[in-house]
Amino acid sequence: MATGYSLKPLQVIELSDKRVLVSLSLSSDNITIENFDIRGLSIVNTISDLTVNFIQTQLGFISSNSVQGSKYYYSAASILGAVTDQTGFVNIEIEQPSKFLKDIVINVDQILINDTSVNIPELTIELNDSPVFSSTSSPSVDENQTSILTLTASDDENDNIVFSITGGENSASFNLTDGVLSFKAAPNYEVKSSYSLMVTATETTTENGESIADPNTTEQEITVTVNDVNEAPVITSSSSIETPEQDIEVSTVVVTDAESDAITYGLSGTDAALFSISTSGLLTFIVAPDYEGDAPVHGSPHSNEYN
Repeated sequence: MATGYSLKPLQVIELSDKRVLVSLSLSSDNITIENFDIRGLSIVNTISDLTVNFIQTQLGFISSNSVQGSKYYYSAASILGAVTDQTGFVNIEIEQPSKFLKDIVINVDQILINDTSVNIPELTIELNDSPVFSSTSSPSVDENQTSILTLTASDDENDNIVFSITGGENSASFNLTDGVLSFKAAPNYEVKSSYSLMVTATETTTENGESIADPNTTEQEITVTVNDVNEAPVITSSSSIETPEQDIEVSTVVVTDAESDAITYGLSGTDAALFSISTSGLLTFIVAPDYEGDAPVHGSPHSNEYN
């Protein structure tokens, strides 16, 4: 603000799906306003085929408009000998042929009043909200499974939303299909218990099926926690063993356990009664076998196979 005149910030006076009217108000107080220029007005986040019109009201100016690159210029010179004690407006009309699908940001590089530079704040007009995630950003899943969660998001305009993986430390470990997030390979808690990735929700079409040329997007960082599950022991020693007759000792059963829990051994099967197993996993015959003399336990006579 300078002595003799005041300039009010940009304000919206009309708003519809395809048209916005913004007003810039100038009032004089015992001063002659001979020129009023808007230099370098830029409109951010709109589609390329918009039109901008400067509509002058009051003040008795003759004006001209021009476009330089992506910026708009308005220059006005008084046709009256003295323009004092009046209030005038320059309305900025912004139109585009289809529905506004992005917020509009209006910024002016410089305004000149009687060759004196005046700055005004930029104006943001909220026209289309970005998607908002409703699914959790911190899911937890049990180890040894691939499924995680289904991503969900919405926006106030009911636009169609698609999801994509757009980054994150462990992004290569995941699949994302139709919003369903999953591991490419089932995780192992004992190897890695936490994974992170970045997902993005993007508007693709409007509620009426119109394509969105410059869509709004929202990112969400997801941290997946892997839960420990008490896994069953795994026998790694051979299941087919050969041993000489008259030898009681058969083999030592070798077992691994992901949680390193204590292992208790037991026997089952057709011939389990003929064997014993120690607390350390040593498998032995109760009576030493005799290949030539053993009675048929199962199958053909003098069988030398035991289950």
